[in-house]
Amino acid sequence: MRYLEQAELSMLRYIQETPAQVRANIAASARLTQRMVELYLSRPYRTVWLVACGSSCNAGHCARYYMKQYLGVEVKIVTPFTFNHYEHDMTPDDFVVCISQSGCSTNTIESLQLCRRLGMRAIGLTGNVHSDFEREADEVIDFGLGGEKLDFVTKGVVTLTAFLMLFALHAAHAQGRLSGQALEEQKRQMMACMENYDALITAFPAYFEANKQKLLSMERAYLIGAGANYGTALEGAVKIGETVHILAVGYEVDEFIHGPQVQLTPNYNLIFLDPGDETGPRIQQAWKAAHKMTDRVFILSNNPILQGAGVLRVPHLVSEQLSPLYSLAFVQLMAYYVAQTNSTWHQHPLMEDFKAVLSGKSASYEAYDCT
Repeated sequence: MRYLEQAELSMLRYIQETPAQVRANIAASARLTQRMVELYLSRPYRTVWLVACGSSCNAGHCARYYMKQYLGVEVKIVTPFTFNHYEHDMTPDDFVVCISQSGCSTNTIESLQLCRRLGMRAIGLTGNVHSDFEREADEVIDFGLGGEKLDFVTKGVVTLTAFLMLFALHAAHAQGRLSGQALEEQKRQMMACMENYDALITAFPAYFEANKQKLLSMERAYLIGAGANYGTALEGAVKIGETVHILAVGYEVDEFIHGPQVQLTPNYNLIFLDPGDETGPRIQQAWKAAHKMTDRVFILSNNPILQGAGVLRVPHLVSEQLSPLYSLAFVQLMAYYVAQTNSTWHQHPLMEDFKAVLSGKSASYEAYDCT
């Protein structure tokens, strides 16, 4: 396991690189997704299994409903540990894809090995094809990351989400479920998401300045979304936990009020993701209720009823299922600006001892480590 010099890396740099990388991937989507589409079309599959952990798992949640709509089959997300030990009752009618951005996650490598033992094709989807996946998988597919060498990934989450969506579009088109015109329209909508992503990068410094006392003093955070943006809430919680080093938890909007709300105090930070679909009124109601408890309330929303310094908007309305392609930027930028200003990048000194006993990466993993 080799760690890189911090000078080589910047979380903000990777966030800023994301829109250009996704645009390039959309433009080359037929070629980028071709092999995975070919594998998927090799038989009439009834279910897609995405076996992934951490941020890759969260990307799966961001893309799941979009994939279900266009593929017309169930899309199941299973963590590798659960897959390896409890839930691997696949049949030949199940399309199983094991995902790791680094290609060095030991539990996902074990999932590939299990697929082979069970006589299933071991398909590895990764941002690093020259990794352990190259040796362990029958098929290694590049999702178009373009490189990222930080433990707390940002660019990889968005490019992976986009790849899964583009795969669903091209597979549906190849099956005759989606016209060429409709495919191109969806790609245009994805391009609009990147305009929203760019707009968030531009707007966030002023948003941070307007809210920095509350953001810089956050000690506990709930991130709340619905639908595809449940994945964004999960990823935001991971990113804030990794960088700001506080307790952060992601919830679906109604699960948030079935127990987690009981412990709220005015010191909690509540971060909402409003997708602008039929769940908008429930998000609005939860946002209003949150203000009865605390003024530490933040939201990404284009709802004109919601006003105040904690509200951030984007220029384009797109479908809820596509919105994680830009809503992820909201939580990524929040994590970056707080961590950068508070200088919380370095982990507790005992983390080195922890990692010496328990690590989730193989010996070939290369990244910058903050211990």
